[in-house]
Amino acid sequence: MGEEVKLLGLKTSLYSCRVEIALKLKGIEYEFIEEDLSNKSPMLLRYNSVHKKVPVLVHNGRAIAESLVILEYIDETWKDTPILPRDPYDRAMARFWVNFIDEKGIKTKDEEVIEEAYGDLEFLETELNDKRFFGGESIGLVDIASQEVLLKMGEEVKLLGLKRSSYSCRVEIALKLKGIGYEFIEEDLSNKSPMLLEYNSVHKKVPVLVHNGRAIAESLVILEYIDETWKDTPILPRDPYDRAMARFWVKFIDEKACKTNDEEAIEEAYGDLEFLETALNDKRFFGGESIGLVDIVADFIGFWLGVIQEVRGVELLKREKFPKLCGWIDEFLGCSIVKESLPSREMLLAFFQARFQAANTST
Repeated sequence: MGEEVKLLGLKTSLYSCRVEIALKLKGIEYEFIEEDLSNKSPMLLRYNSVHKKVPVLVHNGRAIAESLVILEYIDETWKDTPILPRDPYDRAMARFWVNFIDEKGIKTKDEEVIEEAYGDLEFLETELNDKRFFGGESIGLVDIASQEVLLKMGEEVKLLGLKRSSYSCRVEIALKLKGIGYEFIEEDLSNKSPMLLEYNSVHKKVPVLVHNGRAIAESLVILEYIDETWKDTPILPRDPYDRAMARFWVKFIDEKACKTNDEEAIEEAYGDLEFLETALNDKRFFGGESIGLVDIVADFIGFWLGVIQEVRGVELLKREKFPKLCGWIDEFLGCSIVKESLPSREMLLAFFQARFQAANTST
């Protein structure tokens, strides 16, 4: 019929999903073009030169951006199966709730906002009343806009961990960078919970991530799972070579730089830190300008190592010897998400002091 409809989007984006739902409800055939936001296509840059974001609907060569604008355009262009009510007052009310959901109901990236969102959901509960959908008996604009809230509410994410553990902290940083709400369950390793024994029956260690009832153990495995499940704010590079290099340094840090429990290991770690100093080069973070997988795994060096040095009375990380690594620590600890994820320094000091005192007493 001469209609050319294209949708530039991301399959992982709930904003793109809104548009797909509307097009399918209307029975409109369209071509979906998957975008890579780390390497935006010339088409996306041409059709949305202002924001350079998805979704973008292209209808007969004309582009419309912003999901809510697109939804109204779809309803006004294809009249069958309306998603907005016909009555002007009902339309105004629908737009009110759509704006409410867009501004309030889907901003759940930190604990304070999650608590605030709880009250917002109560408003939506009241608005639904006894209706099947927000608009009545059929899916409408408000329901389509709400699908993000419903999907996020449907995600059950739990983290079994220890606040003093750098391995648990890795997972917390990644979840917070991704804006994923989660429940932290503090474990007592001297009296392991039935939940931990059930979800990690092999190693019986933390951290364990439980996502919709399915458990993932081992911090490095969890971090890659998080990056593959929630695509926004990637922590691994897109380029295969860069990903391989990131995994190389992750393995190096995990096997070498985090083993500083005795004098011999501390001396050996000195040489390992020199490799990391070189790897940083003049970059802000190991992966470039933003925190990535290598930085997250290096949280032990960024925070725990300083506490251990203080307790042991040794100084591995001297600024004159490791200026780039010390600069990286400043940047890493200056990140608000990292700060939120770290245990208190006082608690960690007390833990290591007691641990090393016990070790000295036994010898």
